[in-house]
Amino acid sequence: MHSRTPFLFLPTIILAFGTLQTAGKALAEAGGTDPLAVLSDEFEDPSSISNWNRAYIADGWANNLVQNETLENGRLTVVPFASGWFEQQRGNFYYKEVTGDFVVTARISAAGKDGGIPSSPFSLGGLMARIPNSVAGSWEPLSEFWTFIAMGTGDMTDSQSQFEVKTTLNSNSTLELRTMALDGVPAQVENATLQIARIGSNFIILIKLDGGEWEVFRCYGAPSTGASAFPQSQIPDASGPVQVGMHMYSDYFRFIGSNAIPTANEAPARVEQADLVISYDWIRFCSPNVPTEFNSTNWFGSCNSTKNNNPNPWTDNCCIASADVALPTFLGDNGFSCVFSNSSSTPAPVPDSTPAPVPDPTPAPSSASVPTASFVLFASSILAILVKLLK
Repeated sequence: MHSRTPFLFLPTIILAFGTLQTAGKALAEAGGTDPLAVLSDEFEDPSSISNWNRAYIADGWANNLVQNETLENGRLTVVPFASGWFEQQRGNFYYKEVTGDFVVTARISAAGKDGGIPSSPFSLGGLMARIPNSVAGSWEPLSEFWTFIAMGTGDMTDSQSQFEVKTTLNSNSTLELRTMALDGVPAQVENATLQIARIGSNFIILIKLDGGEWEVFRCYGAPSTGASAFPQSQIPDASGPVQVGMHMYSDYFRFIGSNAIPTANEAPARVEQADLVISYDWIRFCSPNVPTEFNSTNWFGSCNSTKNNNPNPWTDNCCIASADVALPTFLGDNGFSCVFSNSSSTPAPVPDSTPAPVPDPTPAPSSASVPTASFVLFASSILAILVKLLK
C-alpha cells in the first residue's frame, strides 16, 4: 500500500513546482528595464541615424543647415552651416521625444575644421530639451521654449573653450558663458561629458571635463514653482512629449547677417564659412533613479554665491543644498547606469547601436539564482517525504 501512496502527492508536487517557477520569474523581473534606455545610441551602426528626428523637418523649414554629417568608427560628426539657437533663430537639432522625467548624457568633442577650438564666435554644440513648436508641421513665431548646455566657443573671451547654458521662454533667451578650466586654469578643451536632467519641477545641468569630476553647472526652476528671481526653464512644466537630443550651431553673427528674424517656414541662407566640427561618441537616455527622500523635494532653493567661485548668485548652481553629497547618488555617472550595469565616466561602447536595457543598478535576484536555490530546497524536502513513505 505504501508503494502507491506517493502518487497521491504528484498533483501537489507539480502545482508547487509551477508556483515556484512563477515566483522565481517574478522576482527576476522585479528589477525591470528602463524604457528610456532604448533611445540611447552608441553610434556603432550607421543606420541608427535614421532613428533621429530633425527639427527643421518637424517645424516645416525648407533648409537643412547641416553641411556634412558622418557616422563612422562609433562617432557621429556634424559640420553645420552658419546658424544660431537664440530667441527665434534656429540651428540644427537631432532629437527623440520623451515624456516625463529623464536624464540624458553625451560625450562630446567640439573643434574647428582645422583642429583646435572653433574660430567663429558662438560655435557650439551639446544637449538640448525643447517643447515642440509646430502644429501639423507649421512653426509658430514667439513660441520657442527650450533649454540647453553646449561647448565650443562663445564670445571668444581669452580665446579659450567655453560652456554655454541658455534658456528660452516665449522666444526670449537668457544665456550664460563660462570659460573652461582645468585645475582652475583656463584651457582649450575639446572633449567633455554633458548631462541634463528633468526631475519633477527641477531642470539640472551637469558637466565633466575629461579627467575631472562631475560638476553641477546650472539649475533652473519651473515657472510653476514661482521661482521668478532665478532663471527658469519651461521644460519641467511640459505636460506632453519633449524633444530631447543633440543640437549645434556656428558663427551666429554671420548667420543673422544673412537671415532676417524668421517668421515661418522660411529657407535660411546656407553660409559655409562657419567653423565647427561637433562629434558625439555616444548619447544615453535613462529614467532618474532618485532616492526616496528626494522624491517630493523642491530642489530649487536658496543660493550659495561662493559655490564654484561665482560671485553672482543669480547664475549660481544652487538648486540642491546638499548637492555635493546627494547628486552623485543618482546623476553624473549614475545618471546613465541603466544602459551599462558597470558604468564609468567613459565606458567602452557596446557593439549594438541601441543596447538592450539591463536591470536596475540594484536589481532583484536573477531568474537563474532564485528558482535554482529554492528548487534544491524544495526537491530535497519532497525526496525526504518520498523516502519515508516508501519505507
